[in-house]
Amino acid sequence: MAVDALSPPARSKVVVLDFFATWYLPCVASIPHVNALIGETKDLPVVFLAVASEARGVLAPVLDKHPMRATLVLDRDGETYKNYWVSRLPFVDIIGTDGRIAAFQHPERIARADIEKAMRLRATSEIRPGRPSVR
Repeated sequence: MAVDALSPPARSKVVVLDFFATWYLPCVASIPHVNALIGETKDLPVVFLAVASEARGVLAPVLDKHPMRATLVLDRDGETYKNYWVSRLPFVDIIGTDGRIAAFQHPERIARADIEKAMRLRATSEIRPGRPSVR
C-alpha cells in the first residue's frame, strides 16, 4: 500500500516521509535525530511517517532496540518508494502543506526550519509543478 501524503488528514500538515531499512546502519543511526526533531516540532502541524519495505518480523527486533517516534508505515510493494523518488537510503521527503515535495535529504540533516519552510508553501509557491526544490 502506498502512502498518500495528500489524504484529507494530511492536507493541512507537513508530512515527513523517512524512508529507512533496518539492515542499513546509517538508517538506524539517524533514528535518534528524527526522534529529537519530532519532540522539537510537536507544536507544529507535522506528521512523521517512517516508511520501510521490510516485513514486520524483520523490523520488530531492531525497533525494539532503537524505538522510533514516527508512525511506522510498511510499503510492501515498493510503490511509496517509487512515488517519492527514493533512489538511496536513508532518504527523507518533506511534503509541504501544498502537497508538493518541499525538500528531500538525509534524515540527520533535516531541521525545524525545513518544516517551518514547508508549512509556508502554497500552490503558488516557489516550487514549480513537478520539480522539487533541493537544498
